[in-house]
Amino acid sequence: MANRATIPVSQLQAGEEGYCAMEAIYIAPSAPTGPEEGRSVGDTGRFVPPDAEVHAEPTPLAKVRIRRLEAGLALHLPSGELPTRYRPQVLPGSMPVVALE
Repeated sequence: MANRATIPVSQLQAGEEGYCAMEAIYIAPSAPTGPEEGRSVGDTGRFVPPDAEVHAEPTPLAKVRIRRLEAGLALHLPSGELPTRYRPQVLPGSMPVVALE
C-alpha cells in the first residue's frame, strides 16, 4: 500500500500491511470448524468490516498494525489494548482476524 494514503481493508493484498483504528475491530460469535465443529458454540472471533480504513502510516487514531494473510488478517495491537466491541453477528464481507502478533 506504498502509494495510497488510505484504502478499505477489503482491498489489501496478501502480504500488504497498514494501520487501522482500534474501533474497526469487533468481536462476534464464531462458528467452530474442524474436529471441534458443533462444540463451543459460545466461541467468539475477532473481525474487521470490509470498509474499515487502512492507513499507510500510523496516526493518532490508527495505531493497530494490520497485515493481510491468505486466510484473513494478522493484527499487532498496541500494548494493553483489547478489542471489546461486540456484535451479535458477523457483518457481511468482514475479514477474520486469524493471528495476533
